Amino acid sequence: MAKRIFLLAGIGYGDETKGSITDWLTTLYPVGDIYRYNGGSQAAHHVVLKNGEFHCFSQFGSGLLSKPIRTHLSRFMAVNPMSLLRECEVIKTKINSAFPEIYLDKQSLVITPYHKLINQMREISRGHERYGSCGKGVGETIKDSQKYGREVLRIGDLYDLPTLKYKLKFLQALKIDEAEQLLAVNSDNPELLSRLQKLQSSEYFNYLVNWYGDFSKNQNIKLEDSSILNGDDEIYEGAQGALLHRDFGFYPHVTQSDTSFHNAEELIKDRVDAEIFRIGILRAYSTRHGAGPFVTYDEKLSALIPDEHNSTNDFQGDFKSGWLDFVATRYALKIVGFINGIALSHLDRLRELAEVKTCDAYQYCGSESLDILKQFFECHSIGDHFRPIITDIKLIPSDKYTDWSWRQKVTNILQDCRPIYQTLRFGKAVFINRYVEHLETHLKTKIILISTGPTAGDKKILRPLT
Repeated sequence: MAKRIFLLAGIGYGDETKGSITDWLTTLYPVGDIYRYNGGSQAAHHVVLKNGEFHCFSQFGSGLLSKPIRTHLSRFMAVNPMSLLRECEVIKTKINSAFPEIYLDKQSLVITPYHKLINQMREISRGHERYGSCGKGVGETIKDSQKYGREVLRIGDLYDLPTLKYKLKFLQALKIDEAEQLLAVNSDNPELLSRLQKLQSSEYFNYLVNWYGDFSKNQNIKLEDSSILNGDDEIYEGAQGALLHRDFGFYPHVTQSDTSFHNAEELIKDRVDAEIFRIGILRAYSTRHGAGPFVTYDEKLSALIPDEHNSTNDFQGDFKSGWLDFVATRYALKIVGFINGIALSHLDRLRELAEVKTCDAYQYCGSESLDILKQFFECHSIGDHFRPIITDIKLIPSDKYTDWSWRQKVTNILQDCRPIYQTLRFGKAVFINRYVEHLETHLKTKIILISTGPTAGDKKILRPLT
């Protein structure tokens, strides 16, 4: 039997149940390796076992609670060594292993406390105009690599003390300069001032040099070696969601990461001996944690089905829910490209409701002309006295990736859209089958896996993985 490789990507704004689906697949197939192919330490992939044990996976592969499994942090991932070891200490109390097996790529970017501090300062300084960052420094780290290239700190640099000191000093000076610019227009903000003082601390710099030096001597941390490849099945576990994509997301409320399958496909491009399954993961309703367009946000639904594992935090604010948005989901499917099918989660949260809604179009309530709208959307107007109707979002052209005003226009238009709903009353006994049929019709994509609860036992294959 050929090796199976599963590529998983979220087709929402994140929080689609990627961790739980990863865990379930490890219980079904002889998976030996999980690769993280994008994002960084901001991931919060919750896995719940039948006995109630749970863990919020950040950098380790999300199958680790169910079986011994190797984690690989690829060159496309930004790694936070400090939080990695903290997560390890927590995991060790939940599994029968002294140290989970993990491999780091020497080219992976290193997220330092300096990145976190300046990331948080930027969000604080934006006041009510925040971008929706997690405040973990992931985007800062990736942007530095794009701007400064070889000057940035990578995992391999931690194993060479002179290089470590040089790059960390460069980074400290850079972030002090950026922080002072923020303070220049927010001089009376104590939160900003306290973070600047930490950036300036020579004692903290020396502490970091010593900490990273000790990390490089940790015999449990292994550097990636292609010779470890074997016949076990593999999972490539994505982070965040397609609608946050660095190029196609709704600027400025985007990640700096490629949230499509692109990175994963780069990692497996020579694996001609494997059977590859591309799975898009979607909740049965829409969610968003952080600022940005959310056309179907519904305050009453958010209160009716509160999320157990996602709560309010200092930088992203409230976790919000809304009815499933077909317009946004179809756009997400364009971003990720070909998939074998969708893994649909959280069906149990809607099954108990007397009625549910889905959105297949928006009504635009702003002042832009129809000709302007047609640059960005598939849309039409019924007549001169009616608001335009938007049915699909066009992919952003490649020459507009860095045209921030053009991309901001898309975001502004979405902020002025209202959902057009279809109300469904299927009844509890037939809800799942009817709802799945409804989604497949509107998304023109197969639902191949479904989840009706948080554990692996709550999931099942609906159609063969072909």
